[in-house]
Formats: sequence, C-alpha cells, structure tokens
Amino acid sequence: MVKFIAKKVLETNDKELTALGRNPKDLEPTIKKKWPRYTYDEILKDAQKKFPNLKHGSDLGEKEEREITKDFKTPIFVTHYPAKLKPFYHRPDPENPKYLLCNDVLAPEGYGEIIGSGERCWNTEEILSRMKSQNIDSKPYQWYIDLRKYGGIQHSGFGLGIERLTTWLCKLDHIKDVIPYPRTMNRLYP
Repeated sequence: MVKFIAKKVLETNDKELTALGRNPKDLEPTIKKKWPRYTYDEILKDAQKKFPNLKHGSDLGEKEEREITKDFKTPIFVTHYPAKLKPFYHRPDPENPKYLLCNDVLAPEGYGEIIGSGERCWNTEEILSRMKSQNIDSKPYQWYIDLRKYGGIQHSGFGLGIERLTTWLCKLDHIKDVIPYPRTMNRLYP
C-alpha cells in the first residue's frame, strides 16, 4: 500500500514535491527495492551504538527511530517486539512467547514510524494470560473477552499514520505542517 501511494505521488505530484524541497528521485527506492526486515533485537543492537543507555525491553521512541532510520533509503520493518512492550491484545509468538507477532514500519531518512501492526490474540485463554502477565484487571475488559468467548478467528491489523506518511513523502520538517488544524501549545481548538 505504501509503495502504491509513493508511486502515485511520484506519477502525479513530482512538481509539488520539488516545490516542497523533496527530490522525487529519492522516493524511487521505496517503490523499486525490497524493504529490509529486522527483529527488535537486531535493531536494538544498532540503536545501542548511538544510545548506550538503551536497554533490552526499552521501547524505541521517536528519537531512537529517527536516528536508526536516518541513513536508510527505503522503509524498514521491525518485528518481534518484547511482549512487555505492547498491549495485552498482541499475540505472543508461539515459537517464543517472550516476543510478539507484530511489526512497525519505519520510514527512511530519519522520519520514524509510519505503521504499527500485529496479530491479535483470538482466544480467551491467551487474552487472559496476557492480561495477567501485565497485571491488568480483566473486569473492565469483559466486553472484549466476551467477543472472543464464543469463537474468535485468527486476525491481525495495522494503523497507518497518514500525517506521518505525508510528512515523510513531502520531506517536511514537522508533522504539524500536514495537519489541517494542529493543536499546539498556544492553540487547543481549531
């Protein structure tokens, strides 16, 4: 989908990209090349060279993601985050339950995360186990548990940050430049 969007933007908006300061040719690797895949552990080793205090089990924040991706020419996938980093509904990897069946897509050139995704727990026992491991009271989530109680199906999903994607595609300095009515420290209402 991201490749399709980038391709359409290049086909129809090269003049606008140039006007914004984006060299359209810089987006071509996104369309033409295979995107690298790294596990959380692999990408963490690279991040620890620049952030020595970053420990295993730490989430990768915006600052770390930007530094990790600044030299890449295509988006990258980061998979298998530690189970403690994500909410209870993310499904553990059956081969190694300390990690999850999830991934983030990080945009190149220091733009960081544009997609978060993962397989969801689809049976009640797995959900309850994850909630227990995170010390979450299941009562407020009974409605969610009931959704799976009578037979859930294996499923996954993702969330694409449209503003994040647009910021990267247009090579803009800040996400607020693509939000129609951004909230700032001085403006809470549109």
